[in-house]
Amino acid sequence: MNNRDAFFLPFEDLKKEIVKLDEYLSDLKEYERIVEEAQVNTVQQIVLKEFAYLQDTSKVAAKMNDNGFTIDANPFSAADIVRFIKSDGDDLLHRVIRLNYWESSLPKLRMSALFPEERPDFIKW
Repeated sequence: MNNRDAFFLPFEDLKKEIVKLDEYLSDLKEYERIVEEAQVNTVQQIVLKEFAYLQDTSKVAAKMNDNGFTIDANPFSAADIVRFIKSDGDDLLHRVIRLNYWESSLPKLRMSALFPEERPDFIKW
């Protein structure tokens, strides 16, 4: 919805939209709090925190490589970052990042329902 459309909504609908936006804003603030307060003690946690900021696996891999990190003496790739995101983790940041990653992948998951043999594993909480 753009700014002009808001003027043509009934007042009750506008109130509902404001409530939705308030909820979305509080979710974003909570996400920001989780990311900012996350303790980074392992390479996996560094990767997850960088992904929280960049939201791009290729950029995270490039940044990790620029900072001298490797996996078994090999440079990071986007596939390595995805593997870190999909892996099991017990900290809150990992669970939030994994959930957001899967939610952004839902259209792909729905399409993969046509091809069940290619469907990825779902989140394990």
